[in-house]
Amino acid sequence: MRRLKCRRGISEVISSVILTAVVLTVGGSVWFYAQSATTVMTNNYVNNTLGLKQEIIERFTVERVFYESGVLHIWIFNYGFVDSQLDIYVTPSVGTIPPSLNHAIGSNNLGYVDIATTLSAGTTLSIKVHSVRDNNVYYAYTVS
Repeated sequence: MRRLKCRRGISEVISSVILTAVVLTVGGSVWFYAQSATTVMTNNYVNNTLGLKQEIIERFTVERVFYESGVLHIWIFNYGFVDSQLDIYVTPSVGTIPPSLNHAIGSNNLGYVDIATTLSAGTTLSIKVHSVRDNNVYYAYTVS
């Protein structure tokens, strides 16, 4: 009789130890997963916020447009706090003009782009200046 009581006690202790080990293992796994997921989400949030900051402080405008002797001159002023990488799309009322891509304009600088094209007087142009950070500036010009 005495032997049976001792065995039951050992069996209960062993089962408690095993159950505790399983709970700690599962809890540790859940904690590790939660910590990893939180780190990834935090890094994504910080990167997205910094990207939005760059987008917000980028500022540029089309300062002047002039057509002369087969060349369309476009002056762009970057008055923001970051350098800009710009693509220029010119859409005439008649015909097409290929886009002019990858123009770098430094912060607080005036840059210009020359596009060789043939335009007649009275042609209306829609000019879109698009940055790598997805900012856009629109300008309308009529050839005189």
